[in-house]
Amino acid sequence: MDASDLAADVSASDLEVGDPEALEELAASARGWHSIQLAVLGFIGFCGVFWDGNGVASPGWLQWLPGILVVLALLLALTAIYLVGRVAYPFRGPAQNAPDEVRRAVGTRRRRLRTGIGLTYVAMTALVVATLSGWFPTNTEADTDVAAAVVMDVEGRSWCGELAEAPGDELRLDTAEGEVTLSPQRLALVHPVAAC
Repeated sequence: MDASDLAADVSASDLEVGDPEALEELAASARGWHSIQLAVLGFIGFCGVFWDGNGVASPGWLQWLPGILVVLALLLALTAIYLVGRVAYPFRGPAQNAPDEVRRAVGTRRRRLRTGIGLTYVAMTALVVATLSGWFPTNTEADTDVAAAVVMDVEGRSWCGELAEAPGDELRLDTAEGEVTLSPQRLALVHPVAAC
């Protein structure tokens, strides 16, 4: 046996000895990711409990989208936790004296870990999109065009109605009894209300 054969034997034996260590390194990495995934799962639950809609009249598909995305994020996170948990806490390990079995186990666990980490990112992305869908724009101009208010003049009389455009500095109010126009000098109070 020459020096090159001896070096090949040494490197092959180093690989066989290193493979069980690779399994332990994978398990340690998976345990760290497992903690992160449990935090993601808690965050998904937190968002699901405290999300109360966006409070505006949004399209029907936009009202269903966040719920569907949160459920999808939950399912993806649970699948990812299972895959990474199988690497972090394996049910059984390969036999120490079977290098081929150790190599297969390392390859399988690496694939599970990568898939679990990828699913964690996809779950977080789905949750972000679900959260962003709550920021549907509102038409503030339409809301301010027809606003109800209670108006009181300096003499103590009050009216309730919808504000309307008036010439100059005057305030015009369309009430159930008719139109009321007041100058700024006669106004004592203007209080917005939801309805009269």
